[in-house]
Order: sequence, then C-alpha cells, then structure tokens
Amino acid sequence: MDIDFLALQQALDSTIQEAEPRYWFVDEAGPARMEPDRAWGILDAAAAAIIDARGLRGIVGPTAGYDVLHRTANRLYAELPPEEAFIRLKQAIWTLLVAGHETTALSVFWTLCLLQRDPLLQRRLRLVGGSTYPGPVAEATGPAITVRHLLDESLRLRPPVYGIGRVSTREVALGGVLFPPGVEFLVCPWVVHRNSLYFPHGDEFRPDRWSEIDREDLPEFSFLPFGGGPRGCIGERLARLEAETILQVLLAAATLEVAGPEPAPRAQLTVRPERPVSATLRPRSEERHCVRDGRPTHA
Repeated sequence: MDIDFLALQQALDSTIQEAEPRYWFVDEAGPARMEPDRAWGILDAAAAAIIDARGLRGIVGPTAGYDVLHRTANRLYAELPPEEAFIRLKQAIWTLLVAGHETTALSVFWTLCLLQRDPLLQRRLRLVGGSTYPGPVAEATGPAITVRHLLDESLRLRPPVYGIGRVSTREVALGGVLFPPGVEFLVCPWVVHRNSLYFPHGDEFRPDRWSEIDREDLPEFSFLPFGGGPRGCIGERLARLEAETILQVLLAAATLEVAGPEPAPRAQLTVRPERPVSATLRPRSEERHCVRDGRPTHA
C-alpha cells in the first residue's frame, strides 16, 4: 500500500483535535493543526489505498483474508450503486482509524506506562502454559492477574475518552436541581472511576483489585470507559480484543522501560501524553531493543 504513515498520523491528530466539542475542558496548547481539507484528503487517500490493496472495488467471495472489511464491502456493494458503496466503505474505514485505532493505541500505551509503577509485577508476568487467553498472569504469590485485569485498571485510571457529552431531551432532576430540555451534560469517567465507594484507593494502580471485582456486580455507570446505555461504544469488543492481544504478545516477550518520569496526561478529545515518549523494550532473553520516536533501534 502506498500510504505515508507519518502524514496519516498527523492527519488523524488534526481530525481528532478538530472534533473536540466546544464544551469540553480541553488543553488548547496542542500541536499545530493541519488544514481540515488537507487532513481529510490524506484520510480519503489512505482509505482508498486500503480498499484497492484488498481488491474491494466490488463484491468479493470468501478468501483466506476474508474479514469484517470484506463483509462490510459485500453488504454495501449488494445494497448500493458502486460509487455510493465505495464512498460508504471509505467512511467505515475513517471511523475505524479515527474512533478505533487511536483509542486502542492509547489504552495499550497507558497500560504499559502504569505497569512501570510496579516493576516487581512486570518482572513476574509470564505466559500461562498451554493457554492463549487471557495471557500473562502474575505468579502465585497472590490472586492471578490477567491481561484483562491490567487493561481494566488502566481503563479505570486513564480512560482514553475522559468525557462523554449528552444533551437532555426532556426535563430531568439531578441532585435536587431541575434541568430543562436542551442542557448539555458532561459525564466524566475520569472522575467517576475514582469513586472510593466502588474503587478503594482509587488514585492507585492496583490491577489485582479486578481479581476481586465482578464487573457485572458493579452499579451501572460506575465503570464506563466505553460509555453506556443505548449509545455506548459499538466497538468495545473489538477494542478489548485488540488491546488484550497486543498486551498478551508484548508482555509475554518483553518488559518496557519508559525514559524519564511517567508522562502526564493531556486532555484533548482523547487522553494523550503531554510529551513525546521514548521507551526501551527489554526482551525476556535480555537482548535490548530501543524505540526512539516510534522507530526501533538496538542497544
């Protein structure tokens, strides 16, 4: 595929910044934005390149690479004229790039950063013998800690989307105050997830807490990294699968060392690190691989 991935990342950054709702308390001091028309042009070209690389300019039969994108293409080309189906397929890819991969990548990033707070736990991680899921666990000096526990604790402390906007469609009473229709509300998982009633020591990274918590028993909306209700994130299952798989493979093979102090979070549409981050991957074999500005080197 002929895609300039650096330009694509810059276009995604600008698109996400452009999407920041006006009532969110975002940090304005972000990187310079790309012109919207240029950003969308880059996203459009990338989506078209992905479609062409997959041969999805029309209905395709099942192949070894048959996946959700193939199924989406087949449904669109069966229901719509070819040109309209092509546009709709590009829009589906935009959604995955902007709303899907950005948040999943941040979930993995913050999980690895938070894991550094407990070097002993990171060293104890191992791959369960003969198991492919849920992956690495802490050895038997306490409750087993799975990849899902690590991810849930990361999503609790660093939800990639820290605020969820809603507009009231009717009068609603909250805390003794009556709000009319049309009021904009901001539900903030960042705050909700630190409620000590449900999460004791809520500011601390304690993945083992999830070995004692059944998420099904938590009150509704006490843990909502993917939102909730009828407009909850439709990509939750895919995002969890992606993040857990990446963490399982990475943590089974290596430990991570982030250079310098843990980066502070910066509030934009998503929760990003305040600065570029360099890190060292130390494989279990003790061979060292360095990552500098997203490029692997050897040390």
